[in-house]
Amino acid sequence: MGGGTAGRQRQWTLALVTVAALLESADQALLPAVYREVGAALGASPTALGSITLCRVLIMAVSYPLATCAAARHDRARVVAAGAFLWSVATVLVGVSGTFLQMAIARGFNGVGLALVLPAIFSLVADYSDDATRGAAFGWVQMAQCLGYVLGRSLGLLLAPTTFLGVIPGWRLAFHALALVSLLLAALTWLLAADPRPRSIITKATSGPPWAAFDFVAMWLELEGFTHWETTLLTNLSSLANALGSLFAGFVGDPLARRFPNAGRVALARRFPNGPTASGTSAAADRKNADALGKAVFAEIAVPVTICCLTYSALYWTYPEDRRRAQMDALQAEAEEQDGDCESTSSVATVDGYKVDCRMNRAYNYNFKSRIPGVTGIQKNQGEETNMLR
Repeated sequence: MGGGTAGRQRQWTLALVTVAALLESADQALLPAVYREVGAALGASPTALGSITLCRVLIMAVSYPLATCAAARHDRARVVAAGAFLWSVATVLVGVSGTFLQMAIARGFNGVGLALVLPAIFSLVADYSDDATRGAAFGWVQMAQCLGYVLGRSLGLLLAPTTFLGVIPGWRLAFHALALVSLLLAALTWLLAADPRPRSIITKATSGPPWAAFDFVAMWLELEGFTHWETTLLTNLSSLANALGSLFAGFVGDPLARRFPNAGRVALARRFPNGPTASGTSAAADRKNADALGKAVFAEIAVPVTICCLTYSALYWTYPEDRRRAQMDALQAEAEEQDGDCESTSSVATVDGYKVDCRMNRAYNYNFKSRIPGVTGIQKNQGEETNMLR
């Protein structure tokens, strides 16, 4: 009975945090999709509109350390629910903003909620999966994020040229609709999601910067003369391909990690994406602005992609040690759940042929052969215990 309840809680939690990842991406993509309409309504230039997104990104960056602390110290399912509530309220405020300053403040507040959910989402997914399924689990979440960008762009671009009841502009309606769905998600996550005991804090920091320049692709295509439908199709093609690629990479990553424990996932993570290139269309609304914007988008993608490639390369040196440390932490955590944990009379617990001394932070094997992939130095040689938690 207990196992069935725990299984249902796991399924609900993973489903809800995956939807949260989708809506988080949709919220990020919505404003850039309607830059042209927002600029016309508020009298803002493309530079000013870009500063709104810059404000949100900076506040998200400042909020990430606080979000990580919240995920480490509090119920992570409730943290996700709180973040969804905050970003949904901010999204409503963006939709009702009448001035550039109001929208900038609302979008900055929106960044706090968006930043709050990500560490908790990745941490919950990590703890609800194991080494054999973690790649696939994160593949589903990454695919949901890519589909979120598709949802946000489509919602904004398709509603932008419309009006509701002849009074409310379609771009404002898009923000209100997304906020309503986000509020529903916050309520369901608060009521149905559960936080397991382990706490693995995983952040994702290197994949965002290269794609920030894509915020202006929709405006660039419209300046080139594409319709809203055509812009929707073109901007979503890359996200749909990325979604399928993310899911495929997740399933491929698990067997690669088993075959190459210290390099499989790192090698798979090193991607070489291509930025958009300007095509020569003749139906240009403003050829000069479109050309300048196209060149800026290309430049803003090429440089960060190069930096990300170098950053991923450094993982070949840092990942093996982090992996070994995580395995030892998991071994000790499992030992503490056994009958012979640190609170019992004996401080030594037995886990799968290993003895773990919880009080002395020692792990050693009395069978003379390590059975934990990628962990070395666990053997007990001539009665000596090897301290594994260096």
